[in-house]
Amino acid sequence: MNIVFYEINKHSWHAEQNCIRKCKNKKIIKHCYMILVKITNSETVKPCCMCQDIINKYKVRRVVCITFPK
Repeated sequence: MNIVFYEINKHSWHAEQNCIRKCKNKKIIKHCYMILVKITNSETVKPCCMCQDIINKYKVRRVVCITFPK
């Protein structure tokens, strides 16, 4: 699971970016499914424009978005 911590003057990664970044063999990504889970009461989950571009670049086979209530 990717957990994001924010610090002053530090960068952060979106879960989608971090998932692809940490994959050692980028060639297999096009055969993979990416599952995005968000725990919230008000929002739906979907990749932002930047993350969607990265997902498209690496040709992720399918992205599944799931929302759970708090």
